[in-house]
Amino acid sequence: YAFRFVVKEPSEFIMDLYDAKMTHSGIMHFIELDDVNKENANDIRKVLNGLVKKLPRKPWKFTLGQRFQYAFLAPEIVTAKRKWRKLGIE
Repeated sequence: YAFRFVVKEPSEFIMDLYDAKMTHSGIMHFIELDDVNKENANDIRKVLNGLVKKLPRKPWKFTLGQRFQYAFLAPEIVTAKRKWRKLGIE
């Protein structure tokens, strides 16, 4: 399933949430952001910072079990922290 959120306020952007089955036993969750620009970047950061604060762990810190399920060097694991940092979230 994919869930699309069309955010209108405080600025406009689209956020898609979906799962991908990376291995026979492991599902990885993804967030995709469309239409990121200078006008809405700060509002997107606020939304994602709020999300990160509510999660039990930071989304780029995979558990040992997840690393074994998805493979230690899977691109999604290796680049996750960099992608979050690029959005200004650490």
